[in-house]
Amino acid sequence: MLVGATFLHTVKSGIKTPKIHGVPAKVPVVSKEDKERVERLQQGLADGSLKQGQIDCPKCLHRCCVALIKDVEVDICPRCRSIWFDKNELSTYLLARKDVPGDIYHSRLSKYSCPHCIKPMREFCFINPHNLLVDKCEQCEGVFLEEGELDRAVRLNEKQQ
Repeated sequence: MLVGATFLHTVKSGIKTPKIHGVPAKVPVVSKEDKERVERLQQGLADGSLKQGQIDCPKCLHRCCVALIKDVEVDICPRCRSIWFDKNELSTYLLARKDVPGDIYHSRLSKYSCPHCIKPMREFCFINPHNLLVDKCEQCEGVFLEEGELDRAVRLNEKQQ
C-alpha cells in the first residue's frame, strides 16, 4: 500500500497513472481506507489541527506535527512534507526487517543533523543497487525522509519481497 508524503499530493491533485514508453506504469493499489487516512492527514496539515510534535524538521527547521500512519506515529513537517521515523518505525511501516536494509558500511555525511541528538546524520543507500539515499542518525537510529522518498522506499521494499 502506498501512503507517503508525495502520495498526499497525488491524491489531492488527481494525477493520472504515469506512463513509461506509452505503457501504464505499475502503481500500487490504494485502499479506500488509505485514501481516507491521507485525506484526514492533508486536512490536518492544512488547518493546523494535527498535534504539534517535539522536534524541528532537519530540512527546514519548522516544528513537525505528529501523525499516525498505518499504526506508526511519525513526525511530519507541514512546510516541506518531510517525515521523521524514530528507531524501528520505518521497518514497522514497511513490514521490513530493518529501517535501512542497504549496505551500512558505505555512507557519507548528510547535510542534515538529527532532530533528537543534534549530531550530523549520514546518508545511506536505502536498498542496493538503487540510488535512493536516506538520512539516518547513527546514534539514535532515526531515519529522515524528504518529500517523495517514502513512496520510493515503499516501491523498492515491495520489489525486494
